[in-house]
Amino acid sequence: MQVVVIGCGKIGIKFAKKMSGLNNDVTIIDSNKELTKKISKEFDGRVINGLEFDKTILENANVKEANCIVVSTDKDNTNIMVAQVLNKIFDVKNIIICLQNPSLAKIYEDSSFKIICPTNIVTDKIMEIMDK
Repeated sequence: MQVVVIGCGKIGIKFAKKMSGLNNDVTIIDSNKELTKKISKEFDGRVINGLEFDKTILENANVKEANCIVVSTDKDNTNIMVAQVLNKIFDVKNIIICLQNPSLAKIYEDSSFKIICPTNIVTDKIMEIMDK
């Protein structure tokens, strides 16, 4: 499976490493040069440094051939913009977006994107633990 992870924060890098460990072809994109340099030393897949919504960067990551794209930068608005570029310019359909802001997650829950809101997941888990 070809996987592209856009944003290599805690969620992005953990997911990328797990998918790579399952023998998937994984590419990471991040605009932080120091971070991508560090990650390229400890990650088996491809690491691309560049602006996450740049058309050339996305083409170099072969987003059109990807089976799955996870957009998980630390900025919700960037994540939404990247997903829109992927969908409108590259006609990519299987896009998962991590949105920290529950209000934004609610707005986009009926879109064609698959939305994950870590804030909601953690809050729900805390409530579940408290109910036990």
